[in-house]
Amino acid sequence: MCYVLLPFILTFLPSFVFAAGFLIYNQDAKANGMGMACVSSIDNASSVFYNPANLLELEKEGFSINMTLIKPDLSFKNSVSGKSYETKSKTHSLLSLYGYHTGKKISFGLGVFSPFGLSVKWKNDFPGRYYSLLSELETLFINPVLGLKLNERTNLAFGVSYVLSSIKFKTMVPTPLGIDGLSSLSGRGEGIGYNMAALLKLPKGYSFSLVFRSPVRIDYKGRGKIFMPAPIPSFSTECRTTLELPYLLVSGLAKRFGNTTFELDVLYTGWSSMNTYRIRSENGLLDRYYHKGWSNTFSFCGGLNHKMAKGIEIQIGYMYDITPVPLSTRGPELPDATRHIFTAGTSYERRGLKASISYQATFFKKAKSHLPYLSGRYSNFAHLLLINLGYSR
Repeated sequence: MCYVLLPFILTFLPSFVFAAGFLIYNQDAKANGMGMACVSSIDNASSVFYNPANLLELEKEGFSINMTLIKPDLSFKNSVSGKSYETKSKTHSLLSLYGYHTGKKISFGLGVFSPFGLSVKWKNDFPGRYYSLLSELETLFINPVLGLKLNERTNLAFGVSYVLSSIKFKTMVPTPLGIDGLSSLSGRGEGIGYNMAALLKLPKGYSFSLVFRSPVRIDYKGRGKIFMPAPIPSFSTECRTTLELPYLLVSGLAKRFGNTTFELDVLYTGWSSMNTYRIRSENGLLDRYYHKGWSNTFSFCGGLNHKMAKGIEIQIGYMYDITPVPLSTRGPELPDATRHIFTAGTSYERRGLKASISYQATFFKKAKSHLPYLSGRYSNFAHLLLINLGYSR
């Protein structure tokens, strides 16, 4: 089955490294260097993801491979004991692949990427272990796109995504014996989504783009297991749940000043689709209902790209990213917070070969927890490095 692709395409990533909620908008080194403000000016194969209408502005054909490396640092300080607890963190990696072919009036492209993901793993002594010990959501999008040039100023594009996904949740279970049990739920599912994009080339070096990615409904099926210390019995049962990945609407205005391109983008993410979800089990013992109260959010970003001599380009950017998670439901499974993101990068091109590298520093606001028996504050910072290799002709 296609799920065998997942381990080879991505090693799962912590959501708090990327855009608010669990959106992973860092899919290309050059785009990241511009603070992800790129939908009207991106000029490589990652246009398949950011704006497939831009493919009609590129060379005849090309491809790119992007690697994202993340070093997160997330901790929780208990306001009662004053003790700090850290997640089990390490350097994570994510791989994205893109390719395209462009003619005079039509273009084709294909992308394999993961725009949504979540992974937060706490140590066993964490005081919130009865709320969440491990939360994981993996996605893999396989996205063919078609672009059409209507006239010299207007491009349109359409695409369909086949989405594979898996989820896993673990919590500790208190027992009268004083030894914790363990609850584990895992499942897999698949869904279909679509995307649309438009590029309008305006006078005086301006260009405007509008990009939409649809929500994706995924029905997960799997198993729930409860492991208890003897003599309390353990058991296993079939489980299922449904999640709807949010839609994403992006608009961007770019302006070219000679060798310099400046762009401002606005992202609107439909996080309200994650307001509630229910877990159902065959024997009823693991049935759960969750209300999260997430809201749709805006993100604002700006960036510039400057072409220097001999194929060298430099980028800088900034993003202000608003969390969809309200204080009342913020928990250890996703201790999300609004963040300031600063980026910088550089690219070098010679004879169709292009290499790019960029760095992102992510500063999170401290996030309070008001859950019962878990009063405290989450702190988080993340380093992020992107490396991209591509070719076009």
